[in-house]
Amino acid sequence: MHGIEGDCLTLDFSSDFLNYDKTDEKTKENLINSLVNTLTQLNEVNSIKILIDGSENEEFSEVYTVQELTS
Repeated sequence: MHGIEGDCLTLDFSSDFLNYDKTDEKTKENLINSLVNTLTQLNEVNSIKILIDGSENEEFSEVYTVQELTS
């Protein structure tokens, strides 16, 4: 975990996080959904941002919220 700013929790993963199964298009979506659905259970968190080795990564460049996942 990296920190929280407002209601957005920033998570910092190692580059190993990018080793998910990219042949299945649902894998990334399921990974993000799992993180968002779990962490937004905390009252202080309404969205998450993912960093890789302390930096933004084009594969996970968005700020993810529950509302975006359900639309």
